[in-house]
Amino acid sequence: MIKQYPESPMPEPYATYVKQRSEIIAHILSGIVGDQNIQLCPRAVTSREIVLDDAIIYGANVEQIEDGYKSVLYRDETNNGVSSINDIKIADYVQSQLSKGNRVRVKDARESDGAGQFTVDTVEDAIEAIDNLSVRQDAEVVLMPNLARIYDRISVGHISLGAHRNYCYVGREITTTDNTGREVYGGTDLGLYRAYDLEARDRVIESFDIDPELVKIGETTIQMYGAMCIKVGRVSIDVLNGKADNGDNIRSAVDVTPRVGGATPAEVLAIAAMRQALTTCYASSRLLYSPVSKPKSGINFIDSPELIINAEITGVQ
Repeated sequence: MIKQYPESPMPEPYATYVKQRSEIIAHILSGIVGDQNIQLCPRAVTSREIVLDDAIIYGANVEQIEDGYKSVLYRDETNNGVSSINDIKIADYVQSQLSKGNRVRVKDARESDGAGQFTVDTVEDAIEAIDNLSVRQDAEVVLMPNLARIYDRISVGHISLGAHRNYCYVGREITTTDNTGREVYGGTDLGLYRAYDLEARDRVIESFDIDPELVKIGETTIQMYGAMCIKVGRVSIDVLNGKADNGDNIRSAVDVTPRVGGATPAEVLAIAAMRQALTTCYASSRLLYSPVSKPKSGINFIDSPELIINAEITGVQ
């Protein structure tokens, strides 16, 4: 059995979109794993929320729900940002960045795709933004230097299907504009390969003209994240390369996705293709808001007048 559980925490209509996406993902995965149980996670899950026996967890099994939030990347304070709910710590961090000539990006640690984010240039605005996020009693907020320019948006992923092999991917993310005019996640172009196949990984890195150091940041972060979880079946890390307001270069892991994510339609198509004698499979996913026409190739994982998520294989080796 392949089942999405729990229900998506996203509001409608996105919760329904997530469920529809999971139905197509389950159909494709069933051709890969046969009768093996898989639980598709719309967020990281605790052990109490694992509902299928001997299941592959397509996501992360964590000790506490907060370990699925992006704040886990900022807890050791070796990152460029911090996570906190403490006003004094928040004020100190904001003031330190302002003194360096940087505005501050304030982010709800529970959100994704650019939601729940503000750019502030005073301590007072930071506190007000956090109050508006309504996270005081629920989760830490993440603060990092605002990036005036972003040169690279990289995604590095790992998928464990147990006896059905482990896979990794490296790709570039793109942004698009949603129905409200916000700049949001728009899809991923990725190259998937079997875990530990370093030659295939290097070919993917070269094909996308990605700095290997950015991939190393992602891989190291995945290892760190896996070590703090009970078990990880699927996780991806977003890495940004850009310049802060003051001109400082920042290269950092900024988000973790320990669940079925935006790249999953592309990754499951690639995994299915890799059952043949291939070493690498390239695939892409795209989010199309209020599309005027439907894609003529690939598979639509969501197909509605307001949103289409389409994925397709773009190359094999």
